[in-house]
Amino acid sequence: MTSFDEKDIIDVEPNSLNLRDSTYRLSKPPSGTVFTCWTALSKTMIGTGMLALAYGFSKCGWILGFFLLAFAGGGAVFTLHLLGVLAMHSPTRRVTFFTVAEECAPWSKWIVDVAIAVKCIGVGISYIQVSSDTISSTIGLWSGNAISKTLLRDITVIVLVIIISPICLSKSISRTMIVNILGLVSVAYVVILSVCLVEVGAPTHWGVPHSSSFMSVLAVFPTFIFAFTCHQNVFLCAEDLNERTQKKLDIIAFCSEAAALCWFVPAIIFPYITFGASVQSNFVLSYDDTSVVVQIAYLLLGIAEVCAFPLQALPARKSLLVLILRDKVISPKMELYSRIAVGTALLLLTVAVAISVKSLGYTLSFVGIIGSNTITFIMPTFLYCMTLHKAGLPKGTKWFMSAGLCVIGLLLVPLCLSSLIYEIASR
Repeated sequence: MTSFDEKDIIDVEPNSLNLRDSTYRLSKPPSGTVFTCWTALSKTMIGTGMLALAYGFSKCGWILGFFLLAFAGGGAVFTLHLLGVLAMHSPTRRVTFFTVAEECAPWSKWIVDVAIAVKCIGVGISYIQVSSDTISSTIGLWSGNAISKTLLRDITVIVLVIIISPICLSKSISRTMIVNILGLVSVAYVVILSVCLVEVGAPTHWGVPHSSSFMSVLAVFPTFIFAFTCHQNVFLCAEDLNERTQKKLDIIAFCSEAAALCWFVPAIIFPYITFGASVQSNFVLSYDDTSVVVQIAYLLLGIAEVCAFPLQALPARKSLLVLILRDKVISPKMELYSRIAVGTALLLLTVAVAISVKSLGYTLSFVGIIGSNTITFIMPTFLYCMTLHKAGLPKGTKWFMSAGLCVIGLLLVPLCLSSLIYEIASR
């Protein structure tokens, strides 16, 4: 058990800033419980990733779909356990991917920030995609489709990004409880909606559908990994957990993934048996948008996702600043200019991708294979293996399982990425 110590407090000089240190929170006596940490990790997972799982099953079929779901979920639980082991191994309470990598493999530090940046940017773009799709559809219905759907969607993307830009360019964000509650309420409403509007009859497949191929299955597999990713926050939970033990961290990991699975299963089964192969990459858009209950779902999702966008934009901006400035000590004025420049670039990138890419599935697949796969499979297993190797500890079953999963994660990158590019190019 790691106790709180005064040496864990970070002192920051008032006239200079180090971007790496600015990503750390000032340490306080830990007050987190198993329940609060469980809610934090669960809320991290339950979101846009859930919306694309039914579409993934339409490409894989029931048997392979549930196998991939189990593999992604089981692998995520295992790597959360490994990160818990690394947290307990840390000599201080404060532990991050960066500090662990710096200790066992300094050359790999930049990979962490690249993965976090890609993951957060991609998730943020998916939020704007969902918001623009749902809000523009609702506005179009209420206005009698006065302008084309494509133009209305593009305008909605631009307006939404302009509205949230002041928050995204700010130095920090606090008090996110309302956003989290709104997001969970929206997701709960959507899942209940899928159950209430189920209509059995659409053709589904136990095996891989004839219309699918090996490439199309590989292209959607990253969405399964994306759905179970919460690993970027596990060290924060470990830092906050009072009287931290390995058993508590394992309980949090297992219960968080199990809770997410309880949401995912109905969000897969009911849309898939209702729409079959025609289910969209955001299954909510498959329902009749003239229905009032569906329009409510559209608005709830749209508002919740756009409110959550800054929560992804800020960590992405910080990771990019760390990569660009490389731990240089800068003045507050330079920090302001850098923050605005990088933040503006992120917003422009979000607008460009959200307008040009209509498929939520493509966004989640790309983020899943580059960001989620790295954070969920590659880095936890790699850091665990390197930590044991450097400490001279014996290599047991867990080490070989970690090494095997790390190799699988590395192999998935070229396979899934090339398949995704092929699928996009062939359309």
